[in-house]
Amino acid sequence: MYRLLLCVATLLTAQLCDRIVVPVRAAEWSRFRGPNGSGVIESTNLPESLQAEDATWKIPVAKGLSSPIVFGNRLFLTSHEDDKRTIEAFDPATGMRLWSHSVAKVRDEVATPPGGHATPTPVAGGGRVFAFFPDFGLVACDLEGKELWQTPLGPFKSMHGMAASLVLSGNRLILLADQLQESFIGAYEPQSGRELWRQDRFNGFSAGYSTPVVHDTDDGQTQIIALGPGELISYDARNGSPVWNARETGGGPIGLPVIAGKRVIICNPIQTEPLPFSLMLSGDANKDGKVSVDEVRQQPGIARFIEKIDREFGDADGAVDQEEWNKAQMPTIGKGGLMSIELNGNGDVTETHVRWRFTKQVPQIHSILVYEDVLYMVQDGGVCTSFDSDSGEQLKRSRLQAGGKYYASPVAADGKLFLINTEGATSVLRAGRTWETLATGQIGEPVWATPAIAGDRLFIRGENHLFCFSNPLR
Repeated sequence: MYRLLLCVATLLTAQLCDRIVVPVRAAEWSRFRGPNGSGVIESTNLPESLQAEDATWKIPVAKGLSSPIVFGNRLFLTSHEDDKRTIEAFDPATGMRLWSHSVAKVRDEVATPPGGHATPTPVAGGGRVFAFFPDFGLVACDLEGKELWQTPLGPFKSMHGMAASLVLSGNRLILLADQLQESFIGAYEPQSGRELWRQDRFNGFSAGYSTPVVHDTDDGQTQIIALGPGELISYDARNGSPVWNARETGGGPIGLPVIAGKRVIICNPIQTEPLPFSLMLSGDANKDGKVSVDEVRQQPGIARFIEKIDREFGDADGAVDQEEWNKAQMPTIGKGGLMSIELNGNGDVTETHVRWRFTKQVPQIHSILVYEDVLYMVQDGGVCTSFDSDSGEQLKRSRLQAGGKYYASPVAADGKLFLINTEGATSVLRAGRTWETLATGQIGEPVWATPAIAGDRLFIRGENHLFCFSNPLR
């Protein structure tokens, strides 16, 4: 069951450990979760333990939930401070800050903690880095920090704030904006920021927070695959025309679709019954058993939410009661789970292309990972489960030493899986059908962002610092 009310001064030089620093090889971890959002990259000699005192370097960073990316021998990060929204570039070998570029917010946007004003991860390609700040819009810089263009966007009508990260597909910069109202997916020209196409999307019960992936078909077509409330849709990257869709995917998705061979696998928790109306009754100031828009006006995201339910499922009287509340949730009850869907469809493929489905408890916030034909997921509480990605057969289910909650998605390379919970507890697993724990550790501060891998290094953004981990030279 997804949680409705999710409480979703850099240094000029790095603090280096007592070891020799070597240049980092150019890598293609250039978007959220690396190559095509998979969380997997070919890399070797990665560390088997992630412990704060063993960091190669550690630098303070400003606030933000965006993940680091590495491209063109630059590590990029976005952050927010007061009214500033900033892109920063670092040397991934040393942690030295190379440049920063800031823009000023143009309005206030909802951002439910721990989310903030720099939650979407930037993307880099073609000698440029692109960032999306919901209270500003799009901005592009070259790799030396010179601003190339701005494209104002918004205001947005999300409940918890915009979280989808940017994606590059050829000569298209893709933004998914699932909201309570006016949801869309759009493509922009990387050279100018000009909008190339836009497609309206379904406005879900509590919006959507997932990021698209790209699929190149056997006949040379490029498709953008986007998971939203109620359905998975594949769009033609050239013009945004829908190619195929699969329904019954559940509501309010956060995790990414993951392409595994000729299929795409999605993960979205199944809601078995309506969330209790008591979750909202703290906003019932006059105790009449309803929650009105006026009663929650000081919480813009909640006010939009009540307004949406009242307009689309109620009697448009400006308030929501229990019957209207339950009615709004019915379209997604019993839908979702792990679903494996063939990629060669046209039109509605719900009844023809779903190859297997797992309907028990699955993660809500972070994404699944498929590595060497094994699918991994980690639930809150630290329960890690592996599946055969082709058949959906469950292979192993066991509890990690690091329990707690997980926002950061797992990443993999060098035969290892790297996991970190919101309290900063790390687990490194030996990948395999019957995976095993190699080491546990602690970085000493909360972690919400997904790590990045480049060359033989792994980068973790904590609440206050950016860490680099690598093996010492032998």
